[in-house]
This record gives sequence, structure tokens and C-alpha cells, in this order.
Amino acid sequence: MYSSFIDPASVTYETEDLGFGISTKFPTAPDRAMELRYSIFTTKIKADSNATDYELLLAGTDTISVIGHSLIIDKRNSKFKPSRGYNLNF
Repeated sequence: MYSSFIDPASVTYETEDLGFGISTKFPTAPDRAMELRYSIFTTKIKADSNATDYELLLAGTDTISVIGHSLIIDKRNSKFKPSRGYNLNF
């Protein structure tokens, strides 16, 4: 879970982010694994009274939901102190 509030002095709006994400990873073979992940977050932009037209257009709330996956291939000779091999994550 994460939360962020930004009110920079160089602009006339403030941004607030609130979100949550989870993931799980499970082996599919001795040297392969699959990772599944999901996150959802909401961004709220609030324009000040002296904001420009562009900043007023930015104002509002956006909610984004993301689903993803990764295939992990680990051909290293040791997970803790490898001296050869490779670890691919796509």
C-alpha cells in the first residue's frame, strides 16, 4: 500500500496518490517461475484558484488498475553467490 501527496511551489495544483498492489510467484520448473501481479491506484489532482487553463484541465480523479505477469528463467549456478549463468525476467 502506498500514499503520496505533492504540492510543489512551481505549479498551482496539488497531487495526491493512493494505491495498493499485490504479487505472487510460483515455480513452473526447477529453473523457471511465473510471477502474477495486480495494482490499483487513484490519482487526485486539485487545481488552485489561480491555476492556468491547462492546470484546470488536469484537475480531477483518475483510477488505474493494472494486471501483469512475468516469466523468470534462472540459469545461475547459485541463487545466493552465482559465478556463472544468467537470470532473465520478461
